[in-house]
Amino acid sequence: MRNLAAAALILSVAFAASGCDKRQNMAAVPDRDNHAAVAEGTVTPLPYIEVTPRPGELWHTVAAGETLSSIAKQFNEDLHTLIDRNNITDGKEIVPGKQLVVNDPTKH
Repeated sequence: MRNLAAAALILSVAFAASGCDKRQNMAAVPDRDNHAAVAEGTVTPLPYIEVTPRPGELWHTVAAGETLSSIAKQFNEDLHTLIDRNNITDGKEIVPGKQLVVNDPTKH
């Protein structure tokens, strides 16, 4: 056990001496108010990206029990395309009543 503690101490000292800082690998992550925390402790608003249907697309209102996979299948599109098109970062965003831009099945 003593050897393990000594090894951990040596690694932490070496890590600190090398100039590595865990904050260097941090990414800005939005909170509920669409602000991003940055390493210096300030808060920066993230830009809001509005989603609007283009030609060949339409709005779909999520119904109870629907999932992203079922919606993608219903509108014959790739799941990742659906996620990217609607700027979805968390599956918890998909709730009944939410509107998503999907392929217009009459155009594809």
